[in-house]
Amino acid sequence: MSIPAWQVITWRPVCARVDEWDQMIRKFRHLGTSVRVEPSEDTLMCGQMLWGVMSGDKQLGMAWDWKEVRPNVVVMTDPMSILSNIGFTLDDGISVSEGDRLLQLNNAIHDLPWQKRIRALRRQRTADAPVRAAPRGAVGSAARL
Repeated sequence: MSIPAWQVITWRPVCARVDEWDQMIRKFRHLGTSVRVEPSEDTLMCGQMLWGVMSGDKQLGMAWDWKEVRPNVVVMTDPMSILSNIGFTLDDGISVSEGDRLLQLNNAIHDLPWQKRIRALRRQRTADAPVRAAPRGAVGSAARL
């Protein structure tokens, strides 16, 4: 069952220590992906991704928008717009700035295998798509790429 990405902002806020974040991120799992197909010749995909983990009685999550810039090339739409219920503190308990929070979240997303999941969806869509007949008069046109 897939959880809608926006739902992460309804989860109880959780504070994580920056020095423990690397260990926590290794436990994150894919929780949901939404996919839309852009009306283009390449049928480029876009959507939202949600990754998270249950840690004790706490649920931690991150969600972001993504898109294909060309088939199988997947990027975050806006690295400054990550939805999350995670805040960060330093060893002394002081909260980090919003900019440092976004940096930690972006670094974590970089380390997650989320793009592989989107490329697998692309392969599945391509395999499931019906073969389109070439337009009349297009004989040999495939060779002129």
